[in-house]
Amino acid sequence: MASPDLAAVFFVEFDNSVGRTLAFQEPAGFISADRFDSIAEFLIPKPQLCGQLLMLREEDRVVLCWPMCLEDTRYARNALLFSIGFVLEPSKGSGAPERFGRVLEKASRQLEVLERESLSSGAPGWLSGDSRGVQHLLPQLLHDLRLHGRCSVAIDASNTLELSLPPPPPRPPSGCGQLGAQEHMAPVLIAEPEPAVVRGWDLSLQKLLPRLDGTHTVAGIAEAMGADLPLVRRGLETLAAGGWVRLIEPFAFSNMYACTPRLNELALSARWRQHAVDTTCRAGGAAPPSFACVLKLLAAFAPQPEGHGWRTVLGVCRLLPALCQQVDMRRLVQFGALNGALRRVHSVPVAPPPCVPRANGAAYAAAAAAAVGGTTGASPLPTPPPSTVLDGHRHMDSVCCELGAPLAVAERAVLAAFPDCVWVHR
Repeated sequence: MASPDLAAVFFVEFDNSVGRTLAFQEPAGFISADRFDSIAEFLIPKPQLCGQLLMLREEDRVVLCWPMCLEDTRYARNALLFSIGFVLEPSKGSGAPERFGRVLEKASRQLEVLERESLSSGAPGWLSGDSRGVQHLLPQLLHDLRLHGRCSVAIDASNTLELSLPPPPPRPPSGCGQLGAQEHMAPVLIAEPEPAVVRGWDLSLQKLLPRLDGTHTVAGIAEAMGADLPLVRRGLETLAAGGWVRLIEPFAFSNMYACTPRLNELALSARWRQHAVDTTCRAGGAAPPSFACVLKLLAAFAPQPEGHGWRTVLGVCRLLPALCQQVDMRRLVQFGALNGALRRVHSVPVAPPPCVPRANGAAYAAAAAAAVGGTTGASPLPTPPPSTVLDGHRHMDSVCCELGAPLAVAERAVLAAFPDCVWVHR
């Protein structure tokens, strides 16, 4: 499949006299000398980072490269360092590791084979002797990949470089989780990638993997990693676009859920019944629950009698304690959410117009103290939330992320600033 988002290809090598050098690029002059100097350490990194895909996101482009370090005593510094890479349009970088990583790896490995074979035959190295052989590859490589998504370039009389880009990953169907990584969402790994596949990802995606269990929010992952939130969001969107990750609501016992018609479909499918049992089983070799147990627990997420609102996860545990002992409740809720059998019922703060907050200062402090109620060890309230959180379009998960506070503290802060606020569940 054609790839018009591919803007340029380049070849970088480490010269023993002048250091990192942009040897060739196509189109010529696409990467300026100043731009190259600012990213040169990324294109030829330390040897420990060689042999894997690296991705650099900038405001106006996405740079992918596969650096190589060939160790041999016949080289001046016992090693040959080079890197081949692509430059992509910024809006097309979300599926870059999956689409372009394998292509860069194959091209780099082919250059390595050519170099080692030429040295073994006693001839000058194909790269170390005269790297100009790469120069004639780049124009056809760029032209054919952009136009056809594949290329076949004759390197010499006995070697041909065959490359083919996979098609762009499909977007997940509607109703099966959001692709956009909102900061209050929690990513769940729905397919276990093979180690060989993970090695082809850039380092930021590899660092995300241990935290994709549905208990960490996007904002929490960014804070734990010490990374910028936009970088983490883009990485999760990349994994979601590749079909590895789904983004759902973070699990909490205070969450409310409602059954959907999809629950009937799951109950009528033998394959889904077995999948539900396997997924919700407790860890540690516990006996798997019956499907009747799983179905009864999922069906318990319904409005409570006498108008007491929707039932929470904790409410289901209190209603059916014996059944809850047979399953992992977190995995049960995640199974229902991922397969459309449960939908989250959000708590949305709304204030009647005009929505005017208390004045900052003494009035808010007094109301905050009253909301805390003098409880020993109660968390102090954050800065008063803006009036925009009460427009009926933002639920409490989003408000908690904005205030950087847990749910109970955020609710007290909203009530202290807007005493007429009510919560709507929908």
